[in-house]
Amino acid sequence: MPTYAESKLAPEHYGFAIFYELLPLDVALAEEASAIESDRDSFGDEFDAYRASQLDMVHSVYAAGSAAGTAYSVRAPNGEWSSAIALADLTPLSPEQFDAARASGWLTPSS
Repeated sequence: MPTYAESKLAPEHYGFAIFYELLPLDVALAEEASAIESDRDSFGDEFDAYRASQLDMVHSVYAAGSAAGTAYSVRAPNGEWSSAIALADLTPLSPEQFDAARASGWLTPSS
């Protein structure tokens, strides 16, 4: 189950709000494993080592205080993948608050 958040710094740095749908580590690992499966033929016998290194990278991102997920904003209304979202920059949102932001076109009340 994803969690939701809003960037504290985005309005000041970029001039617009950025909202996130964050993935738990186990889901991020599963998505990474699924995404790299298409590389199996390219890597051949080296695929298992490649897969392990990619999954280690996901573990490292989470261990460093970041998470993977999708970023939404007025510039990316349909969302765009982000593999390293700094958790320290975020304010948690309830699913209802996230849905309200989506319904407003990713604008905050102060936008």
